[in-house]
Amino acid sequence: MTRIATGGMAEIFLARERGLAGLERMVVIKRILPHLLDDLSFVEMFLREARIIARLAHPNVVQIYELGEQGGSYFIALEYIHGCTARELMVLAHQSSKPVPIDVALLTVIEACRGAHAAHELKDSEHKPLGLVHRDISPHNVMLTPDGQVKLLDFGVAKGTEGYESTSSGNLKGKYAYMSPEQCLHEPLDRRSDVFSLGIMLWEFCAGRRLFYRKTEIEMLQAITTGAVPRASVYNPALPKAIDDVLMKSLALEREDRYDSAEALRIALTEAAKEVGIELSTDAIGEYVTLVASDVLVERHEVLDKAKEQSLNSADAFRLSYADSSVVDEDSATVTDKPTPEVLRRVRDLPSEVLAAAF
Repeated sequence: MTRIATGGMAEIFLARERGLAGLERMVVIKRILPHLLDDLSFVEMFLREARIIARLAHPNVVQIYELGEQGGSYFIALEYIHGCTARELMVLAHQSSKPVPIDVALLTVIEACRGAHAAHELKDSEHKPLGLVHRDISPHNVMLTPDGQVKLLDFGVAKGTEGYESTSSGNLKGKYAYMSPEQCLHEPLDRRSDVFSLGIMLWEFCAGRRLFYRKTEIEMLQAITTGAVPRASVYNPALPKAIDDVLMKSLALEREDRYDSAEALRIALTEAAKEVGIELSTDAIGEYVTLVASDVLVERHEVLDKAKEQSLNSADAFRLSYADSSVVDEDSATVTDKPTPEVLRRVRDLPSEVLAAAF
């Protein structure tokens, strides 16, 4: 049992689950932090994530295996995905001077659009639309693997059409630099908010720098709500105009001027790629991930081997993890929100101007 991430709401562990007849698999155990058990809003958020993922059987969404309770707290057993987040890929690309190829950037966001669209189209047991909005689509919550898979993670702050105006705490949910203007302003949300977040991610892939990152949260919110979005081609002159145009529409200040769904954005990106002769292949994603994230993959293989030394069912895995709650962090937790210590060291060694401005 190995801790691989910790966040403001949950801790994440990697473990081997063994079932009947010798069947076994690696799983990610996500459990709510003990000090939050008395906060019903956090508990409901945690359980809601499990319910949402359980309904989403889609190749571009992380899969859930089990929701359980142990020692008075809850845990989720999730699919283990061997790879790196889009955020890690961006940082490693800049560090290695190997920019993310446009075909890799496009297909990553296209596949993320597929996962988002599946969530947006989700229906309840009576086949009524849930009106789901992820609210936290960002490079931190998109996973890429060496075999070219793209998975959307962390539905912990996702919400349906009812009660959009605010959460029970009245706090903004999500990562500030990837919020839509209407999300920043606490306005009712629909799927076009996620379209904006997907647009931010692709803009950063294409431009090789952050779009709305600023020194303070207020400055970030102001940047987003003023609608001052430069074309990515300003920073990457090689970017085809057809793709630049799709980006600008996805990042329109007024939601009525954006694509009306993640599916519409996916189609527009696919057609733009075809128009300019860019071939899209999952092999390209896998090859690039292997190229720039080789050290990360080796480190995670070591973590995987360590976890394989233990053979646990989900409840046993949770029992071991429950006693170890010493690490608490303010970032929102995802399966791989935190890079390994070696990756963190390399990232922290980058000049501050690289992280805050150039990237």
